[in-house]
Amino acid sequence: MNPPRVVSKPVCDAVELQEPGISLDSPMTSLGTYRGGLPADAYISSHYLEQERQTVFSQYWVCVGLASDVANPGDVYPTDVAGIPIVLVRDRNHSHHTEPPPLRAFHNICRHRGLQLIEQPCNVTGRIQCPYHSWTYRLDGTLNGTPHFGGYHQDSYRGFDRDRKGLIPIRCEQWLDLVFVNLSEDAPPLTEYLQPVIARWADYDLSLLRRESREIGLECNA
Repeated sequence: MNPPRVVSKPVCDAVELQEPGISLDSPMTSLGTYRGGLPADAYISSHYLEQERQTVFSQYWVCVGLASDVANPGDVYPTDVAGIPIVLVRDRNHSHHTEPPPLRAFHNICRHRGLQLIEQPCNVTGRIQCPYHSWTYRLDGTLNGTPHFGGYHQDSYRGFDRDRKGLIPIRCEQWLDLVFVNLSEDAPPLTEYLQPVIARWADYDLSLLRRESREIGLECNA
């Protein structure tokens, strides 16, 4: 059995850019000072990637998957945004029985010791369970079980507020089959953010789009 994965690396490490005149505190528009286009390092440098994580991927809407990847109640789909592990979760309970159960996004870490909860896409038949101390969470993110947390055969202790120890939610919205998340929680509404794309494709009935799995083989020189 593989050892549990501890998620401890912060998304915003102190990284200094080697390019003169550019730092992590500078806006991405500073890269526009290159008249002849972006330098090669903008595509391959870990320094530029870190800047994009802080100024783009963590601040705006990012597409993280397809709703059809979590189509059934209990489906979970782990991924990451800006170096942060997240998980998409299809709940079982919902108030509108004519609509699919809610699709939610959470930080994919246990609130106890910070271990990653979900490693691979799967269907959770009961609760989401941490592989370390077996804390469990309902599909709506609320904390369910904390075995022996208060001592032997004692799952709680005086003053422990389990309502504040649920999974940390992430703002999540859907357009067509595309699922978007916003880590900073303060981006404009998704439809407003996507309005240029929606307007450009207004002449097409996008509701007719369907997902189709297909394999294409290409012969090429490696």
